[in-house]
Amino acid sequence: MELIQILTILSESEDVQELSNSTMSLQNEVDSARINGVLSYIIQNYQEEMHLGDMARLANMSESAFSRYFKKRTRRTFSQFITEIRIEHACKLLVQDKMSISAISVESGFNNLSNFNRQFKMVKQTTPLAYRSSFTQ
Repeated sequence: MELIQILTILSESEDVQELSNSTMSLQNEVDSARINGVLSYIIQNYQEEMHLGDMARLANMSESAFSRYFKKRTRRTFSQFITEIRIEHACKLLVQDKMSISAISVESGFNNLSNFNRQFKMVKQTTPLAYRSSFTQ
């Protein structure tokens, strides 16, 4: 209870002291714009083939710098992030639509059915067919 009272007092206090200068704030804005631009591009284009080099150019970084930057911000490698986005889209289609597994894999951005099955099982610990069956029963 006392912690909540302290937090309330702090939140209502008008005696505020900035902890960072404007240079740091500007850097954070640039950093936020950079990662948001990359993430927006990925969300809009995850069905297309994507390469690390293309994303690095989009962020105005080298491939190795972008790779470290992306992993630090998302806690996933670039390829892990893309795969998870595609698998989540596939899950929606598996539950909602009566499309074939093969059509869903293509619609989700996978060029190869066996790769789709392998990636799906790695992320969801089940096959696409078993996943669909769990929602139809």
